[in-house]
Amino acid sequence: MHLKTLRRKALGRTPSEKIQMHQSTFRDRFHEGEAGRHGTSTKTTLYIKCKGRSFFTSIPTHLTDPSSFLAEMIKPNSPFEPIKKEGSPVYVIDRNPRYFDFILDYLRSPEAFLKVLPTDKGILRQIHVESTFFGLRSLTRAVEKFSSSLSLWED
Repeated sequence: MHLKTLRRKALGRTPSEKIQMHQSTFRDRFHEGEAGRHGTSTKTTLYIKCKGRSFFTSIPTHLTDPSSFLAEMIKPNSPFEPIKKEGSPVYVIDRNPRYFDFILDYLRSPEAFLKVLPTDKGILRQIHVESTFFGLRSLTRAVEKFSSSLSLWED
């Protein structure tokens, strides 16, 4: 995406929305470049749609936690079928796309993600809810441990 296009899209957005937009653009470019550079074929890539927003990811990323819902979803005998099998599979998940970014970031680099957990209670609560839903026990435990001093469930 060109800088001019980014600036046009950023008009009227809050500072945090602008940061998220730039991070998302960078992340998309980085991962597309990495996929091409390392020779990743379409057989290892997949797309996840969360309420209309598309996420590009890989099968190895989803298998980071083999007991999670996301790993189970893509296993050969899984009851979850992608909606499109031409090229890369597309899976539809009815979850909030804002927090799915956190889930993918954790799966891509668990140790690094746990070092930079957000301190905002609302975001931590939602990460906890999503990690529980997706069966990411290590992330759920890490959020609980990290947030014990924050009184996460109190307002």
